[in-house]
Amino acid sequence: MRLNARELLVFSAMFILVFLVLALIWPVFAPIYNAITVALANVLFPLVEEPDITMLKPEGNSVAIYVVDPSKGPLLFAYLDYPHSGLIILLALLLATPRLTWKRCLMIILLGMGLLIVVHSISLIAKTRFEYVNIFGNELPVPDSVYLRYAWLGRALVIISLVAPFVLWALLTFRYWFPKPVASTPAPPPRKRKHAKGVRP
Repeated sequence: MRLNARELLVFSAMFILVFLVLALIWPVFAPIYNAITVALANVLFPLVEEPDITMLKPEGNSVAIYVVDPSKGPLLFAYLDYPHSGLIILLALLLATPRLTWKRCLMIILLGMGLLIVVHSISLIAKTRFEYVNIFGNELPVPDSVYLRYAWLGRALVIISLVAPFVLWALLTFRYWFPKPVASTPAPPPRKRKHAKGVRP
């Protein structure tokens, strides 16, 4: 099924309207989303650190990085400004998508948010590791290859964070934009009427 100009125009108008509304109320919900993302990142950190010395704490739209010292406890290391504005884009795209029932739209929103939280949590972990390499690179024997790897990863994650909402939206709603045509079954041929034979008197 082809997209017509009217559908695209309505979609664009709805996206802009929903995006502006969500942007106005986002400061209220941003700390909640930030806390969820940080909580998942703390769960995943032991998978990439040995020993696990990092503890992240949400502070509004920012993330505080603490290094856990066994003798002194958590020590503040640095702050990351990570507003997670990609969630607004994803929600606006999903709510503006045509041909979605409210029930289906809600299910897709929950799935999309879950996937985006995972992307943002992994980004936090990579950004934190890059901060370690960037700050301690002159003090610790960090190979140039490791530093360059994290440097490129940090740049790539900025692009991934911006592109992720559009990619997730496209993957989750593609079949609603281009639904498969329903094959029509041919009508059965009309039955021939049988004329009743006359009964002889």
